[in-house]
Amino acid sequence: MIKALIVLFSLSLSFASDFSADKWKQLFEQFQKNYPTFSIQDIKQMQSMIQSGDYDASARDMEEFYGEWFREDETIEIYVTVDSDQSVPNMLALTAMVEAEGVITATGSDFEEELTYMLDEEAIDDGGDEYNWACDDVYGTSWYESEDECNMYCESDCYFDDGDEEDGASANIMNMSFFEFFMLLFGMEPEGVDVPVIVGFFMDEDYDVQYVEGVMFSDEGEMLGFEADSVDLAAGAAFDSDENTITFTSLELKDSLRVTQLTLDGTIGPGTVDFEAGVPTLVPYFDEEEMFGEEEIEDVYMVFNDDSSGMEIYIEEDEYSGEMYTDTADYAWWVDNDMLLINFLDGEWVCNENPDDPSYWGDEDECNDYCDIDCEVEDPSDTISFSYEFDEDTLHIAGNVYVCEDETDGYQECLEDELPIPPELRDIGDAYITFGRAMVFTGDNVSIANANALMPNQFKVYDAYPNPFNPVTTLRYQLPEANLVSVTIYDMVGREVKTLLNQQQTAGLHGIQWNGTNNLGNTVSAGIYLYQVQSGPFNQINKMILLK
Repeated sequence: MIKALIVLFSLSLSFASDFSADKWKQLFEQFQKNYPTFSIQDIKQMQSMIQSGDYDASARDMEEFYGEWFREDETIEIYVTVDSDQSVPNMLALTAMVEAEGVITATGSDFEEELTYMLDEEAIDDGGDEYNWACDDVYGTSWYESEDECNMYCESDCYFDDGDEEDGASANIMNMSFFEFFMLLFGMEPEGVDVPVIVGFFMDEDYDVQYVEGVMFSDEGEMLGFEADSVDLAAGAAFDSDENTITFTSLELKDSLRVTQLTLDGTIGPGTVDFEAGVPTLVPYFDEEEMFGEEEIEDVYMVFNDDSSGMEIYIEEDEYSGEMYTDTADYAWWVDNDMLLINFLDGEWVCNENPDDPSYWGDEDECNDYCDIDCEVEDPSDTISFSYEFDEDTLHIAGNVYVCEDETDGYQECLEDELPIPPELRDIGDAYITFGRAMVFTGDNVSIANANALMPNQFKVYDAYPNPFNPVTTLRYQLPEANLVSVTIYDMVGREVKTLLNQQQTAGLHGIQWNGTNNLGNTVSAGIYLYQVQSGPFNQINKMILLK
């Protein structure tokens, strides 16, 4: 139904917040920076800080652990304790990660859509560098963080553009989540949305609504833009600064011929998260399983052997090919003082080229191929301590991670970099992550059953993941036999950008990351790139999209 909508952004729609393609991509990048997700791999990287969780440990003989356990459920929760009572806006609702409180009904001539998501640009902007350097070409206007970056990528003259922003605030209301809208950018239909509708509004510093504009898409993929008459705003649009809500009352949005195409009614706001002084409070954060569905999450097994060895096994289905691939991690384990102790043996190879965002690798050679500095092995000597509890055939383990415990500058500065904490929150006295896992006994040997997943019998190149991406994506491929392998990046006109790999490799599944740089180490511009994997007589080329 919906055609490719990249043209939407090249038209530079005059939304109240003036979003263009580049700005949406900037917002997506900023969201990834400000609102990180967490997984068991993240927990393992912070393993030295894990302390026992809240389960009542029940003493059991080690034999009770023997065998294989399948992860049935897993929780990762963030708790913050403040020294004074506070209420802050729900950041997930302000970034369209979850539905806001309330609904705006958008009624057209032959349809009615409920707008339940909000997107506030300021909620994603970290207050850092602005994208104020711009240049114009045949494709429109592009924005960059600095003059040097602009001149590097633009053939036209660069100029400083502060956007002539007015004092005030703006937001967008839509009938799709942030990621559904982002995928709409690449021509994918939002599931369950018949008519995509986005409404933007702008308020002055006194919270008086100055204008309201909107856009929707027809069945033929045509984009239609509307706006409200200024004379209708006083009675038709009102913002409540105490409740942080916007209300529309029969507000008509009209086309260029002043014919009413949309009528807006209802009230919506992000809601609040209330913090009571001295009480640990759960902070809403992006839940990958809730957003993408349970079927997107890999299967996890833990094996406890009678010789105190063990293995954690991740099995995931490739969403494009339907084939399975497996990753494993060996550990030693034992029970002491009613605690389950786990020591991962292999360690991980770390590339600290960017100390603020290190990358982790399971293999030294792969790490050094990607990293421009020598990789270092992460000390695997730290032992993770979990409380545990048996409930018939279910094993529960839990632990807490105190992320900023050793920080001397206080929680505020540390948490801004480590956890998705609302920026308005003040007087933070404590913060920690609680990790819990519930596993059921299987008795099967999954590591043997899935051994064939690691030994493919045909050449195959998988789609880059993530794709689109910023700043790093992983390119995976499988080899049916040992051979000389080359992985090369090209731009859309066929020019070589970077050679990622040119060496002998064994049969099996392999992966290598690309961080968006060329052979000189310079960051390349956003756009579509090709990656070619060659191995003996085999050759395949796939596409990927780099965002800025």
